[in-house]
Amino acid sequence: MRLFRFAVIVLSTIGVFAAAATPASAAPWQLCVTLDQPTEGAHAYFLNFMSEGNAILVSGSKGRGPADDHGPAFGALAKPSGSTLYELGLTVTIQNSGDYEGPNTENVVFQFLPNGAINYKRWLSSSLNFTQGQAFAFACPAS
Repeated sequence: MRLFRFAVIVLSTIGVFAAAATPASAAPWQLCVTLDQPTEGAHAYFLNFMSEGNAILVSGSKGRGPADDHGPAFGALAKPSGSTLYELGLTVTIQNSGDYEGPNTENVVFQFLPNGAINYKRWLSSSLNFTQGQAFAFACPAS
């Protein structure tokens, strides 16, 4: 009976460690991109991609901290017919820390040009006003 208990404990311990083991260099995101600067900034997006049929779906988040404009992001990556570039459309649902006075969504369209440059166009909620500029990919953090 003691041998059986010992075996169960050993197998349980191995199972827990095997489930928790991840490579030291693995980041939980596949692409990290930020607006207007080459390093992680206030407008940083942490993204993952999933292919389903002809669609490439995108999910992730904007921001990593308690900043007021963070939240989950979702969208799709597409290549317009006859185009040489890819477009990534994202919608971020903004958390707003309970004040509800700021915008509740953010929309961003990234254009990935053949030369490696990334352009963006960004607007809040349903506003007609938008900002645009260059976006930069940066090394995704490990956590």
